[in-house]
Amino acid sequence: MRALYILIYLLTPGVAIASHGLGLVAENLLEPVTILTDFVGTASIVIGVCSLFAAFLRYMQHRTNPMVAPMSTIVLLLVLGIVLVCLPFIYLLTESGVPYKIHYF
Repeated sequence: MRALYILIYLLTPGVAIASHGLGLVAENLLEPVTILTDFVGTASIVIGVCSLFAAFLRYMQHRTNPMVAPMSTIVLLLVLGIVLVCLPFIYLLTESGVPYKIHYF
């Protein structure tokens, strides 16, 4: 019985320190995650704009010689660019918690 009391007295401060320590660990882990999220969002916008620009250049090549740049490549680059540019904005919209309304007629 005495060993149980000693064990409780020894573990109770450890649990308090561990809970405070785990909170700090979780808080410290959130900062790199936000940095990574911002990096992925920025990279998505940059790659999307480059893809849109490449689609424009391929379309200009297609106008001069349709055999050089097929239209499927142009459409693929255009869709990919639009999706990549819109992806960070969709994430911001869903992260902010803007409620959507469903209207039943």
